[in-house]
Amino acid sequence: MPSGNQLKALIQSYLDGDDSHFYSVAMQIAAHEARLGHGKLARELRDLIDQKKKIKPPAPNPKFQRILVQKGT
Repeated sequence: MPSGNQLKALIQSYLDGDDSHFYSVAMQIAAHEARLGHGKLARELRDLIDQKKKIKPPAPNPKFQRILVQKGT
């Protein structure tokens, strides 16, 4: 079971459109499940993440893009 902080980070990164952070937190959850001995769940989570990455590679962090645009102008 993901921690409360992991769930909040997952939802916040989704709402922010921060795919990289979303995938990172999701992989942390999968790793945690693997450490708990929940191998099947961990594999399923990793497979879902990998599937989505193939379809839609992680987008750059939109907050980082705004900083670059502001500094460039």
